[in-house]
Amino acid sequence: MKKYLILLLAFTPVFVQAQYSSEKAQNQLQSLAQTLKSAQNIRIQFTLSQTADKASASKPNQGTLWISGNKFRLMLDGQIIVNDGKTLFTYLPEANEIQINDANSSHNELNPLTLLTSYQQNYRSKYIREEDNRMIIDLLPLNENRFYKIRIEILTSNNYPSKISLYERNGTTLTYQIDRFELNKDVNSSIFSFNPADYKNAEVVDLR
Repeated sequence: MKKYLILLLAFTPVFVQAQYSSEKAQNQLQSLAQTLKSAQNIRIQFTLSQTADKASASKPNQGTLWISGNKFRLMLDGQIIVNDGKTLFTYLPEANEIQINDANSSHNELNPLTLLTSYQQNYRSKYIREEDNRMIIDLLPLNENRFYKIRIEILTSNNYPSKISLYERNGTTLTYQIDRFELNKDVNSSIFSFNPADYKNAEVVDLR
C-alpha cells in the first residue's frame, strides 16, 4: 500500500501541472475569442504557405484579410474573395472568372479566425507548450472534420494570434503566418461588397 501511495504522490504534481496548463490554454483561447468578437473590424496581413508533405512546399503567398462580423474580404495572390454575409464572391484573374456561392460554413477555412470564435462547440483544446513569448495550443475536432488538427500560436504579451496551421486529413498543411494584426481600423463598409459588373468581360459562374 505504501508503494502505491508513493507512486500516487509522485504523479500528483504532474497531474496538477497538466490541469493548470490546460486551464491556462482555455483562458488564453477564451480571451482571444472575446477580443475577436468585440472588435468592430480586424485587418490581417499574412503569409500563407502550403505543404503536401515534409519534402514539398508551395511558394508562400502574401495576403490581406479584412473581417467585420460575418463579413470578410480576402486578397491573396491576385484573387479577391468577398463574403458580404449572404453571398461569397470569388474573382479568379487568371481565368477572368467570378464564382458566386452561398456564404456558409463550408467556406470557413478562408477565414481561419472564424474557428477561434466558436471553437468550444466543435473542438477540444490541448495545451502544447510555451516558448518565445508564445503559447501553443492544438484544437482537435469533436466530430468528422476536414482538418484533424489546428495549431494556434498566441502571443502572450498582447493575446494576438501569430500563427495558425490547419492540418488536413489528406496530408496537406495550410499555415497562416500573421505578419500584422490590427483591430478597429477606419474602413469603408463598401470593402465588404462585390459587384460583378465592375469586372468587365469576366465570366460569371453562379454555383448557388
